[in-house]
Amino acid sequence: MAARFKAGAGEKATLAICTALMAILALSVSGVAIASKSLIAAALLAPSAAVLIGLCLLIASEASAAFRLGIEIDGDVLRLNLPPRRGHAPLPAVNRERPVSSVVAVETRSEVFRQLGVTALQQAYRLKFSDGSTVILGADRQMKQPLFGPAAELIAEHAQKPIADLGMVDGGAGFLAALGASVPDWSAPSLPADAIEKRRKAAARAFQIMTLTAALVTLARLIARR
Repeated sequence: MAARFKAGAGEKATLAICTALMAILALSVSGVAIASKSLIAAALLAPSAAVLIGLCLLIASEASAAFRLGIEIDGDVLRLNLPPRRGHAPLPAVNRERPVSSVVAVETRSEVFRQLGVTALQQAYRLKFSDGSTVILGADRQMKQPLFGPAAELIAEHAQKPIADLGMVDGGAGFLAALGASVPDWSAPSLPADAIEKRRKAAARAFQIMTLTAALVTLARLIARR
C-alpha cells in the first residue's frame, strides 16, 4: 500500500480562509486609501495597505504550497511534488519520480533564524541519490505539524539507510524569517555544541512565548463574546 504525506485538510482550510480574509481586508483598506479625498488620510492608509497586501501574498503562497505538496512512497517508487515554499527559505520546486532504491543517503540538519531577539528553528531533510543528485525534501517548522521528518524516516527505512544528522547551521532571517530568508549550502560545517545548545534554548523560549500569546488572544476573544 502506498504511503502519502501531504498537508492536512485542517491546515489547507485554515490557510484558504486566512488568504480570503486577508485579501478582503487588503482590498478594503486599499479602496479607502484610493477613494479618500484627504491626502493625509491616503498617505497614512497607503503603508497599511501595502503591508496587508504583502501579508496576503505570503499567506497565499503558504496556501498554494499546502495544496500542491505531496510525497508518495509506492513500493520502490518515490514520487515528489515539492513546491518552493516548504520551509522558511524558498527552495527549488521539484516534481519527479525516482526509485527508492536509488536513495544512497538521507540527511537532516537544524536551521536557525535569529532576528530582533527572536529565534526560529526548523528541521530540514535532504535525499542523496546514486547518480549524485540531491533533493531537499523540506523543513518542519515550529507551530506546524511535522511532515518532512516522518516522510524522511519512511524513505530511510525503505532504502535501508540511516538518517545522518549534520548538526545545526545559522540561516539568514530576511524579514522575520518570512521573506528573503536563506540557508547555507549543505556542505557548510555545523555550529559547535555550545552554540547549538544556546540556540535550542532560545528557540524553545520563543516557541513558549508564541504559544502563550496565542492562548491569551484566544482567551481574550472568548471573554469578549460573553
